[in-house]
Amino acid sequence: MAQVLEEGAARAVAGDPGVVQNGEQASHTPPFTEVEQLIDFTDPARTLQRKVAALNVLGPRAAACVEGVRVQVGHLYEAGCGRNAEPGEVLTRHGDGWTVQAADHAVRVHSV
Repeated sequence: MAQVLEEGAARAVAGDPGVVQNGEQASHTPPFTEVEQLIDFTDPARTLQRKVAALNVLGPRAAACVEGVRVQVGHLYEAGCGRNAEPGEVLTRHGDGWTVQAADHAVRVHSV
């Protein structure tokens, strides 16, 4: 993506109008729904990391239900093995988020 952005920015600055796309061959992808933006702690930690990273490319869009409240997730990463806890169980509360049990590991959830 970085290479594409670098090339595209250079071409735009140089005044290159680019190649006109055929509108009949174009496809449309709607924005993520609220349900699609919600992470599911029954998924493995690596899946949660990838989903949060993908959803937050253009700004924080990932969300989670923590202790019954929907929160925006700014960042999520693996936080160790956790303990014998159910997925979604809060293991630790922090000033900026929580450590929550995912399907296979604990994850550290930073809220925004």
